[in-house]
Amino acid sequence: MSARETFGRAIALALASIPCASAQPCHAQQATTSEQATLPKQANGEAATAPPPSRPPPLPPLELAALPKQRRLDLGASVLLRSATFSRAPEASRADISPGMGASLWARLLVLPEFMAGVSAGWTRSSLQLARGDFVAGAEVEEGPIDTFDFELLALPTWPVADGVRLFALLGLGYSISSTQVLIAEDATGTFPLPDRDRSHFIVPLGLGGSLTLVPNWLSLEFSLKLAPTFSDIGSGSEAGRVLDGSGKVRALEPLPAVPVWFSQSLGLGLLL
Repeated sequence: MSARETFGRAIALALASIPCASAQPCHAQQATTSEQATLPKQANGEAATAPPPSRPPPLPPLELAALPKQRRLDLGASVLLRSATFSRAPEASRADISPGMGASLWARLLVLPEFMAGVSAGWTRSSLQLARGDFVAGAEVEEGPIDTFDFELLALPTWPVADGVRLFALLGLGYSISSTQVLIAEDATGTFPLPDRDRSHFIVPLGLGGSLTLVPNWLSLEFSLKLAPTFSDIGSGSEAGRVLDGSGKVRALEPLPAVPVWFSQSLGLGLLL
């Protein structure tokens, strides 16, 4: 081997043993250089950076549909006008009961789409219309109030006729009691009291009514017309009694007028729940 060949081989071995000047390994620098070669060139000749991955567009806000409010329970109060129809007084008596005003409270539960069950409680105050000789023969009895209370269980088939307007029929069974206060009678013997008495009976209310929505899902106007035949009279006022007059003598006391049928009209407001 010549001296030139020996010198060239020594130079090659020296170059191979020199480490890379960069902190990265030589193969990493070669890979980075190759990657930069594949990126597109900018205007200044430098390699452009890769764009970030694109994100999907945001979803629209989730809106929950509100369920319509269903009418299940009606609570209300009404002004009540009640009159005794075909009232019967004892023979030789003209005692009668005048129409009276009052109020009622009621509740109705929707059982089926076209059927409601309800309860009702009412009160009216009327007055006794008396002539001389009524209740006690030959005596003048002062006219006084007579209060009537009733409680009813009702079935109400309903018919929607328009938006917010419906009609209903009503049929039920109830109990009614009418009571008087102590009345003062006067005749030739002087003045004497007539005791307070009551007359009660079962009733069969039947009638028609309607409902008009004033505030949707909250308030309605209610009206009704009702007849209530009576049966099974009981109470201290359903039979003749006795009373002591001004001289202490026992006198006959006629019963209160019988009421075969009550007729009532009502107008009120209902709360829709």
